[in-house]
Amino acid sequence: MSELEKLIGNLTHKSYGSKDREMNSRPIKFGRLPEATASARVTGPCGETVEFYLHIEGEEIKDGSFFTDGCGASKLCGSLALMLAIGKNLDGAAMY
Repeated sequence: MSELEKLIGNLTHKSYGSKDREMNSRPIKFGRLPEATASARVTGPCGETVEFYLHIEGEEIKDGSFFTDGCGASKLCGSLALMLAIGKNLDGAAMY
């Protein structure tokens, strides 16, 4: 791990608390979802790219995953976004 990665990890930990290290090392729903029915990709101001994949049936988000080349904060945000979205209907998920 580079010094920059350590510095970013320490700053992320200060901002997000103890769960950040766990989600950074084992992010929830990390990886591409082959059976996705919808996907989106965004590149942030730091140059990191985050891709979201959703499996939608009717109006409900049944499953999802994400992939990023970004830092721990990107992984944490991706995991949390999916935790909030899965199981919701499309309008409910859009409220977040």
